[in-house]
Order: sequence, then structure tokens, then C-alpha cells
Amino acid sequence: MSWEQVSIAFVLLSVFLTVATLCTLYDVSNDASNAYKAAYAAGYDDGKASMQAVGDKQGKMYPPLLLQEDPQWASEPYGDGTIGSHGCGLVCASIIISSHEGELVDPAYLAKEQSGSFITCGINDPDKICRWVEQVYGLEWSGEQWGFESVRSLLEEGWLVIAGVSGAFGTRTYGGHLVTLYGYGDDGCYVRDPDDGANSVRKFSWQELEQVSWGSINGLR
Repeated sequence: MSWEQVSIAFVLLSVFLTVATLCTLYDVSNDASNAYKAAYAAGYDDGKASMQAVGDKQGKMYPPLLLQEDPQWASEPYGDGTIGSHGCGLVCASIIISSHEGELVDPAYLAKEQSGSFITCGINDPDKICRWVEQVYGLEWSGEQWGFESVRSLLEEGWLVIAGVSGAFGTRTYGGHLVTLYGYGDDGCYVRDPDDGANSVRKFSWQELEQVSWGSINGLR
């Protein structure tokens, strides 16, 4: 085989590998996009279809489904990264504030409005988030609590809960993450997970939630 033939073969192999890599990346991206779209297609786009309402003294609240990776705000700077990479607490705040206000107060707007008030050492600080929401939007804050029983008791009293979780949580495993929990029933409660659409469109049983490693627990209403 001549050097010319070898060169042509090498070029063809390189082209093949490049195309294969691009196809793989497309499939991964497409799978993520499909999962994202599927969550919204289930009827949770505005948070008012199919999911249980939360009762409070003013009436009914419907926590909207908002995700960090929404292309409307995923690339916005936040903390030591972007909303897409670091914005779980910010999105939880947006979900709860939107429920209270009766209209969308989106994560991109909050990222600018809070001007770093949610952040400690580059990451979300639930205590700071709740204190800021209490002061700026006038919601009542339960104060920081700990443990699974605090989750249950706050939900039973009609609070929306921002909870720190780690380890296995539904379809995901997290090193450290914040989610919103709401609703109360004998068989469990509902979740809005800012980083997972699948976790956000089903009820979690109490038995399942007992196995979660819980961090800081905070109620807002």
C-alpha cells in the first residue's frame, strides 16, 4: 500500500470517527431535550394542570414546574457558574415566589434581583434564600429546621418546603441539592426538583422519603 493510499485511509477513518462522535453527542443532547420536553408535555408547564394544589390561608397555590436547564435562563450567570449548573436554590425560590405572587417570577429575574444575597462560598444558602424571600416578598418563614419529621410537619401545616437532599433522591443521586416539596397526603407529597423533570411529575411516598439524607429544611408561605 502506498503512502498516498495510507493517507487517504487515515483521512477517511478520521472523518468516520468525527461523524460517529457528533452522532453520539447529538443523541445525548437529544435525549436530554426529549426528557425535558416530556416533563412539560405531561401538563405541568404552568403548574396548574394535573398536580395537587396547595392550600393556604389565602386560597390555593400551584407551584410551577421550573427547571435549571430551561434554555430561557440556563446560561445566566449565578454563583460560581450558571443557573443551569448552580441554580437549584434560586429555582426553588422562583417556584415558591411565583406560587405566592400568582404569576411567574422567573429565575433569570431573581438572579439579577438578589445580587448575590443567596450565595455563601459560591453555592446556594437556604437560610439566606428564605430570609431574603421573607424580607422582599413578605412570605412567612418557618426558620431553619432539620430532619424528616420537620418535612412532614411543615407540609401538613401547608408550608412550601425548600429542602436540602443528598444521595439517592428519586431518579437521581446528588452530592448536595435543593428541592421544593409541597402538598400533604396520607400516602406522600409532591416534589419540584429543579434538576430533574421526572422527579417533578410524580408523588413521592413517605416510605421513600424516609430513606433520603436530609439537610436544611425551611418552610415558606
